[in-house]
Amino acid sequence: MFHLNKNNFLLKLLIFIICIIALSQNSLAIVSPKSNFYVNDYADILDSDTENYIININKELYEKCGAQIVVVTVKNLEGNSLEQYANTLFRNFGIGSRSKNNGVLLLLSLEERQVRIEVGYGLEGVLNDGKTGRILDEYVVPHFKNNNWNLGIKSGFNEILDVVCNEYNISISSKEEVDTNLTNKSALALFMIIIICVVILVLFINKNGGNSHGNYYRRGYSGRDSYGGSSSFGGGGSFRWRRIFWRRRKL
Repeated sequence: MFHLNKNNFLLKLLIFIICIIALSQNSLAIVSPKSNFYVNDYADILDSDTENYIININKELYEKCGAQIVVVTVKNLEGNSLEQYANTLFRNFGIGSRSKNNGVLLLLSLEERQVRIEVGYGLEGVLNDGKTGRILDEYVVPHFKNNNWNLGIKSGFNEILDVVCNEYNISISSKEEVDTNLTNKSALALFMIIIICVVILVLFINKNGGNSHGNYYRRGYSGRDSYGGSSSFGGGGSFRWRRIFWRRRKL
């Protein structure tokens, strides 16, 4: 009986030791806060202007409402998932006021090319998944696709800052405006290129004349998905494009 209990004890002890080792190895993979706390550029991709801007803004923000927006860049996630890594970082750093739990983490992993905004419970109402997703899609990722890390980080940081300031009804005197309209400009440029191409195509078809050509134009123009499947290029959209074309012809 004693022999059985002894074996059970040794087995439990072995499992416990393995768990401790695994947990310690996992924690070693998570970076620690640097001396300035607010910017932890372990991927070494941010310039001093961006770092100083984020640090100075955070000092004023913390004084006024206790919120903190911490930026962390890492070379890779060390085998962790992005969500797990961000959640562990958030807890280890202790971001935001302890009583308000109003911290925000902006995390970028370079090798995996992944980015995440982790939010404390105190700000989840205004920085929910939908809101943080839009910030990433519209103000961060477009710049990251061009490897413009500084502009992407600063743009995303500013958008998060605006939401936090609105929540606490405060203003930050040292905030700088940045060009965050890259996505809109790109979409507008693509839209104009498509308009020009369609107008040239229609002019060419009309110049060569013939009912058969006109029928081909109507069949090919209405309801196509050759421009990326966007709903604005099919159905009623084709009528709108024709109306624009004829108006331009009259000018």
